[in-house]
Amino acid sequence: MLSAFTTGVYALDITGVDVESLPDIEAKISAEPGLYDNLDPEKIKATLNGEELVTGIIKKEDSSVEWIIMIDTSISVSETHFKAQKNAVLSVYKTLRDSDTLVLYTFAEKVIRVLSGLENYEQAKKKIDAIDCKGQDTAFYTAARQLASLAKESDSAVCVPVIFSDGVETLQKGDRQKTIDALKQSPVPIYGFYPDVVKPEVKKSFNDIIKVSGGSTKSFNAKNASAQLASFNSNDTYSISFAATKEIKASKNAKLVIDMGDGNSITKEIVVPDWGGDKEKPKILSAVSDETRNIITVMYSEPVKNCLDEMIYSFTAADDFVPPKILEINKTADDTVAISVDSLEASNVRLKISGYRDASDNVGDEHEFTITVDQDLRKIIKTVGIGVGAAVVLVLVLIALISRRKKRKANMENGVVQAAYKNGKKIEQKPKKNTKIDKVKEKAKTREEKIAEQKEEKKKQKEEEKKKAEAEKFKFFFEEKYDPNNKED
Repeated sequence: MLSAFTTGVYALDITGVDVESLPDIEAKISAEPGLYDNLDPEKIKATLNGEELVTGIIKKEDSSVEWIIMIDTSISVSETHFKAQKNAVLSVYKTLRDSDTLVLYTFAEKVIRVLSGLENYEQAKKKIDAIDCKGQDTAFYTAARQLASLAKESDSAVCVPVIFSDGVETLQKGDRQKTIDALKQSPVPIYGFYPDVVKPEVKKSFNDIIKVSGGSTKSFNAKNASAQLASFNSNDTYSISFAATKEIKASKNAKLVIDMGDGNSITKEIVVPDWGGDKEKPKILSAVSDETRNIITVMYSEPVKNCLDEMIYSFTAADDFVPPKILEINKTADDTVAISVDSLEASNVRLKISGYRDASDNVGDEHEFTITVDQDLRKIIKTVGIGVGAAVVLVLVLIALISRRKKRKANMENGVVQAAYKNGKKIEQKPKKNTKIDKVKEKAKTREEKIAEQKEEKKKQKEEEKKKAEAEKFKFFFEEKYDPNNKED
């Protein structure tokens, strides 16, 4: 388990390191709110004992917080400082979100859990008010070791382990080195509060033990205890992944150095196990297409350092379709990329991936995938949650779209020009050239038109002849009636 914790307002610090999955290393840092929200991971550099690490991705933690707090209830703590401890815990309890928890322990002769993290504020206040300060001995070493163990086992992304004590051990003085070793190996920093009235030698002893975990200490009194405790969780927490490329020797004080790329460098000593180096090839676990967004998601078995290189991806398309063109490649996780393309022709696209390398330059085997409708359909059904009937309709629609594409291709091969629009009016499909049948039809049409024209011409001629005859008749009548030689007139 890797947890994170901030050391104070706007402090930059490595707050946790997970090396249980070498060569993968995950570090958590605390920083000023918003400082690294848009930081390019390529700017971050890191070394482990001087050997360069490969940087993966950086992401901001937006998860639940678990507070694990231990307060000293032995008589060596004054009544004033004892009440200040309880008030500080209650002040933090008021600020908890629904997803946050606070677990409280007391220790004197032994460690006792008081709050499990499931109580509401009223229940928590009642239990805290009932705590007294009458312990005759102080099992500080036991409490510190148990706190480190609890923090390591926490399931929360952000864990805040704090101990209030003057650091005086009265039961197991011989366990000092055992406690130092335990806290030094803890991946989670432990943070401590000591009363502002303790003697210098007690303060030094307390500091020496707490700081080996990577944490720090602060003094407290009745006036500032609540503010001091609340300030421990005021920063943002970021998670950064790295990968080792060379052999690592087991060490209890390996030095991790992270250069954030903005002039800030932070260091932490960590315990690392022996690791003989990465000799295993990376693998491709899956390649899933989403035709609705023209995105192909590729998941590798481990981080691939050239996973954003377009050269390792190549597309082919059957049936003379144009292969997709890569528009963008983005990491969605250390081992996953999303490839955005201009289009995906259903059932006709093949993706080949070759030449991909892990952080240790092991080259993975070539893989080829077919992008199919079935795969997309299952993804859509799972995402949208449609029923069987709707799924059948969706299949029919996809089949119709594919058929229309094939028909369009056939039309192109037969010389058919697809319908277009001009000035808002549709231009219907028409042949590029006439076929023999069309020519015969055209000749027949021309012959019919000529016959019709001839009939019309004859009709006009008859009408003209009729008009001429009537004109001649009228002329004859007029000349006969008004002839000057006619005696009857």
